[in-house]
Amino acid sequence: MKFEERIRELVEGMPDLEEIMEPLLAARRKLRAEFARLHKKVLMTARNDATCRRLMTLPEEVARTLAIMDEDSTVYEAMNGPTEFHVIGSLKDWSIIDRLHNIAVPTLLISGRHDEATPKVVQPFADNIPNVRWTIFEESSHMPHVEERAACMEVVSAFLDELDG
Repeated sequence: MKFEERIRELVEGMPDLEEIMEPLLAARRKLRAEFARLHKKVLMTARNDATCRRLMTLPEEVARTLAIMDEDSTVYEAMNGPTEFHVIGSLKDWSIIDRLHNIAVPTLLISGRHDEATPKVVQPFADNIPNVRWTIFEESSHMPHVEERAACMEVVSAFLDELDG
């Protein structure tokens, strides 16, 4: 089911919401179109950056995932908001930092040096998970398993081998 269809179902029989729903959905469509236009402009700029250029050709599994999210963004928008840069959803004030000490298994924490979740953001996870190994992939942003696949798989394999041994 598409987002707009579901919203219409949810407000059916609520005159105050039904009255404003179509203008809100139209504004949402307009904002998404403007976002897409601006996003294309940013992509043109990103082509001049080596890291961005490497990431612009997405592997099939990543492209497929993003296409599914574009097709129905209901869950993403409810939890996150319209974009990762404007978090207004249910995750806005959510944190698990105060419960990380409860993780009772060896944990592999991976991140990319150039991720939006910078090492400073990831540090509390490394500090609060009792039995953690943290690897920062120097040439990656958000997807070391894609951007530095061989190195990432080597780290994961070594971690799992140590658990087996």
